Amino acid sequence: MLASWRRNSLQASRLYLFVVNAATQHFVLHFFCGSAKTEAVKKRLLVVVSVLLVALATPPAFAGGKKKKAFPAPKYQAPVISNVTGNTITVTEEKTTRAFTITQFTEVTVNGQRATIAALKPGMTVNVTIGVDPSQAARVNASGTPGGKVK
Repeated sequence: MLASWRRNSLQASRLYLFVVNAATQHFVLHFFCGSAKTEAVKKRLLVVVSVLLVALATPPAFAGGKKKKAFPAPKYQAPVISNVTGNTITVTEEKTTRAFTITQFTEVTVNGQRATIAALKPGMTVNVTIGVDPSQAARVNASGTPGGKVK
């Protein structure tokens, strides 16, 4: 049996033993300080990968600990009568102003009571339902007193 020690040309830290058995015409290559380290590295890598998968797959236990900054709810500004002229009312809602024509068929109520266009005053909160023609009001429900105070 012939044995020889050689250094691996790629990695100088590993030694291998090349054994040739003359009787059976077989040769065996044994790595020293290589196969044991390789197995240990594989086991460690498997453990690290397993721990990472478990950590990423489970939801964080303290997810509720970080509170989000609360934003104030947007303030709703009800439509208000800005002008009443003849048979036309002008309604302002936030940044939009629209004019509606009041006809003889328009139902007008002020604070829940049937009324006429003369009872509509600037500053009252209003809800206008349009008819077939978008410039004409089919129903006008106004509430409050001029200045925006509700009775």
